[in-house]
Amino acid sequence: MRKRALLTVVMILVASLALTGCVQKSEFDKTVADLNAKIKAETDKVTKATADLTKAKADLDAATKQVASLQAIVNLLTKEVTIIGADGKPTKVRVTVEDKVEGLMENAIKAVLKTNAVPAGSKLEKLTLKADQVTVVFSKEFKTAWPKDVPAQKAAVRAVVNTLCEFPEVKKVLIQTAAGYVKIDKTTVSKALVKDDPLFK
Repeated sequence: MRKRALLTVVMILVASLALTGCVQKSEFDKTVADLNAKIKAETDKVTKATADLTKAKADLDAATKQVASLQAIVNLLTKEVTIIGADGKPTKVRVTVEDKVEGLMENAIKAVLKTNAVPAGSKLEKLTLKADQVTVVFSKEFKTAWPKDVPAQKAAVRAVVNTLCEFPEVKKVLIQTAAGYVKIDKTTVSKALVKDDPLFK
């Protein structure tokens, strides 16, 4: 009887261990399957991201070539000139290429008019080059909106004169307006000025 009872216990233990093993294997298989699914999902993401990156790089290369082409056209149609700002410092700007140097000078002055160095609303009416002197005529706004403080007056005159004197053909600049000459403090600017003239230094 004892042997039979012992055998029964052993059989029960073996069956229990076998069942436990089956459960563990089933859980293991499920874990592996879950991991494989996650690996596939992440791999798919990497594949898509790589494809997107490849397309983005191709788009960037195409855009870079387009920019280079457009810049080449701009360089053909424009020329770099130096203008003087309200602070008296030179700035490089690109202006439209002209057949005559006066055209470049006009475009340089138009660039100055877009800064805060000169009275707001001012327009260029005429510019002439004779020998080494430029005579530049502005609209009446250049005078009617003329600043009241002397430093701003000097800055406006300096911006025009020194910008034009950046051209090697120019030694002197005469400023006129449709409303007459402007003043720096109490001095009427009625004569041609040279670069860094003492009148506006």
